[in-house]
Amino acid sequence: MFWKISVHAIGIGGITGGFAGLNYQMVIDSTMLVLGLIILSGLVGFARLKLNTHSPAQVYTGFGVGVTVMAGIVAFF
Repeated sequence: MFWKISVHAIGIGGITGGFAGLNYQMVIDSTMLVLGLIILSGLVGFARLKLNTHSPAQVYTGFGVGVTVMAGIVAFF
């Protein structure tokens, strides 16, 4: 058995988490940008599932890792 985290989901999750962290840290109102990135993240995840390259758990895990790492980095610095 082989289990792989979706790198595409990590990437889009990182961008989403980075902007969400900046939205929180800098008190900049970029809510619409973050919402657009969440929708884009859903489309990327859907594409990975539709192509049958990942399972839902792999896509969710990748997105969660990307958001958590980038939001954590922005919040730390």
